[in-house]
Amino acid sequence: MDCQHDAGSGDDEGTAWTVPLGILLGLTASIGINIGNNLQALGLQQQQQLETEQKTRTFKIGTATFALASIINFGAFGFAPASVLAPLESIQFVTNLLFARFVRNEEVTRRMVLGVTMICSGTILSIVFGPNQVAKFGVDDLKRFWTAVPWLGYLAFIGTSAAACQAVHRVYEESAAAGLYRFRDELVRPATFALSSALAGSMCVVQAKGMSELVEIVFTDGLGAVLGDWYFWVNLLLLGIFLFIWLSRLNAALGKYDPLFIIPLLQSNYILFSTLSGGAAIRPPTYPREFHSVASLSPPAPHCLPSPPPPPP
Repeated sequence: MDCQHDAGSGDDEGTAWTVPLGILLGLTASIGINIGNNLQALGLQQQQQLETEQKTRTFKIGTATFALASIINFGAFGFAPASVLAPLESIQFVTNLLFARFVRNEEVTRRMVLGVTMICSGTILSIVFGPNQVAKFGVDDLKRFWTAVPWLGYLAFIGTSAAACQAVHRVYEESAAAGLYRFRDELVRPATFALSSALAGSMCVVQAKGMSELVEIVFTDGLGAVLGDWYFWVNLLLLGIFLFIWLSRLNAALGKYDPLFIIPLLQSNYILFSTLSGGAAIRPPTYPREFHSVASLSPPAPHCLPSPPPPPP
């Protein structure tokens, strides 16, 4: 099976609603994911205050919200280009700020508001000027993308980078546990944790896009066209592995760092490398032509990040 076409190239009426639906699903999912993260963090805070190891109701509601939103986010890939959906993740910065202000009653600075304004502007631009068609591929197409030399080189790069960041993070963690303060500890520890986590999380986008293509093939050509091919099982396995790593690291981050600081840091890295992995810098494995547009018009704005906690005396 070797078929590649742009959904809607021959049926504009059939695709007039798909991209707006995908955008709506993506926005809903991103907001839900962030609310879920914040509820989990709030639940962990309540758990510490109660001095109990039992997960609180708030944490369980947050986990359920996060899981449901993640499923919706997966479904969005079948309706809209990933180059549009990736920048939409930045709406989480807005949600994070509103949650901090109205639920946690934390201070919101002018710099944060400026950052949120920039994010909203960039997100609108990426939707308006992004592609309005969804590239579709067959199983053979998906396999062929994985043999591209630039993609293999990119995989080696992010694998090496993730390992290096995790190694630095471990050294800083061990020093902190021993009561030693290393250079810019308050920045290096969360930054290396977020970067190594996001590099794994960005692979979820690639696998999710590939899986959405395979699911669509099931509806058009039947289960046999997909289940009988090794690519489906490898894709499913990789999606499960990277999803587990990303979710476990998110959960760990909420217990280690201030949510108002670590969630934007995680999401900014996640959006950046999801876009790169999808093909802003290289031709990606699953959707090369979708990213030949302004996929990165909504870059992470540093203004929305609060200052990290001060170093110990």
